[in-house]
Amino acid sequence: MNPPKMPIHIGDLLRDTGHLRAMLMGAYLLLLFHHWSAGELPDDDEQLSAISRLTPSEWRKARPILERFFQPGWKHGRVEKDLASARESYEKRAKAGEKGGKAKAEIKQSSSNATAKPEQPLTLDHLPDTKEENSSLRSEAAPAKPKAPRAKPKHPLPDLWQLDEEDFTHAREAGFAPEKISEMASSFLNHHRAKGSLMADWHAAWRTWCSNEIKFHGGQNAAGTIRTNQASGPAATRDTAVIAGMGRALARRREARAADDQGREELRERGGAGPSGGDDPERGSKASDDGASRQLTLIPGGYPRQ
Repeated sequence: MNPPKMPIHIGDLLRDTGHLRAMLMGAYLLLLFHHWSAGELPDDDEQLSAISRLTPSEWRKARPILERFFQPGWKHGRVEKDLASARESYEKRAKAGEKGGKAKAEIKQSSSNATAKPEQPLTLDHLPDTKEENSSLRSEAAPAKPKAPRAKPKHPLPDLWQLDEEDFTHAREAGFAPEKISEMASSFLNHHRAKGSLMADWHAAWRTWCSNEIKFHGGQNAAGTIRTNQASGPAATRDTAVIAGMGRALARRREARAADDQGREELRERGGAGPSGGDDPERGSKASDDGASRQLTLIPGGYPRQ
């Protein structure tokens, strides 16, 4: 065992060593320290001289003085007493620790035995049904998600780009004149070159350009023809329907007036007159209707009326 801390009784030490000089005091303390750490001092002058850090001649002079503090065999009474007390305390603590360790181990073992389940023999009834488990796992497995299609790579407008037959035909079917198509192609080229646009399909970009030309500019081509914008909103559709209805009503009224005029002519040929014997009021009404028809101006939908 490692020696415990050495107790030093200062009062007794100073009282017993008050007559010693510094060299003898140091030699005495070194002898006490060695006695405590080693448990004893050797009964040999050469070793005692080395322990006390004195030369042989100094030791011969100091030995008679220092020997008075020790018992025969260089045993120090206070150090022997303190060593015995320290050994006894150490043994008591060691025994107590051993008992405590055993008690803790027993408690831990008993608790683990209480919670442990008894072992059961492995029989065919306890074997898992691997077929059912595998089938259930297969049925519950989520279907694999389809991979998203890879996006087409984008590239800039070719250096020598010009309208091909497909693009030109699309613009013509959209109602644009050749001169207007040439103008649109030049604008399309300059716009995307300036922006550095990247497209996966430049044919689709041209079709979008044509649609936007109709949507945002009314689709006026180089020949001066105005394309009616089908997506311009409900206002133009209502105006067109009203004007068409007015035209049909006016045509029906003209047919009715023509039939009445024919009946009046037949009455005149027979020598009769109208009901009032004067001018035919319907004649003025017909003239009025004709005048109104001459003043009717068809205004395209989506444009302000003057």
